[in-house]
Amino acid sequence: MNSIEKENHLENEIELLKSQELKTLLEAEIKKRLYQIEVLKYELKTIPGIVINS
Repeated sequence: MNSIEKENHLENEIELLKSQELKTLLEAEIKKRLYQIEVLKYELKTIPGIVINS
């Protein structure tokens, strides 16, 4: 199999997500990252002398 055939084979194996599935995945990722940001802000507040303006 040459490189073009391999690439075409891989493209055929890729399953595209439906728009609702993609939206759900992206929303979950955003929620996860926002939670991580809140945890980091909390951790920063525990460091003496650090002031966070939210």
